[in-house]
Amino acid sequence: MLTYKTIHGHSSGEYKEKGSKFIAIATQVNNEESAKEIILKLKNEHFKANHVCYAYKIGFSNPLIRTNDDGEPAHTAGIPILNQINKAELTNIVIAVVRYFGGVLLGKGGLIRAYGNAAENALKTALIVNIMEMVTIKASCTFEKYNGLLENIKKVGGEIIACNFSDMCYLEFCVPAEFKDQFI
Repeated sequence: MLTYKTIHGHSSGEYKEKGSKFIAIATQVNNEESAKEIILKLKNEHFKANHVCYAYKIGFSNPLIRTNDDGEPAHTAGIPILNQINKAELTNIVIAVVRYFGGVLLGKGGLIRAYGNAAENALKTALIVNIMEMVTIKASCTFEKYNGLLENIKKVGGEIIACNFSDMCYLEFCVPAEFKDQFI
């Protein structure tokens, strides 16, 4: 069965180091546009923050992965956040960490630790869920075959999205990805 792990909704966590405050927000997303909107919203809400660093991972077999250090030294923020996503084996998630500078430089090691810990703390409060990967199929059939097709869709845990009856039955439905070939 093709399933993946993500979080339900969103969660947050904090980490403090030498006066700096790191606020991590983890949110479930289904596409890059949603991830970008969340990051922009956080930047607007925390406009006095020094940095809003992030990482997101979207997709399954060939996921879209992005990281951003937002002015911190290279690879000291986005990558440690992504490492927490990978450690928890999650996808379809964005984690952004807002940093309010406390006046003391942390050094590269300190930044890596702080951003990673903040992201980890956000995931500790998250509700992690397993989601079954679904595919959408459009098909047509005769009226005689409609009930059999409907029964097979329901048998594998699928759902009808749309139905149109004219000279034939035109359907749009989703089924677990593992059954895609069987229905095509």
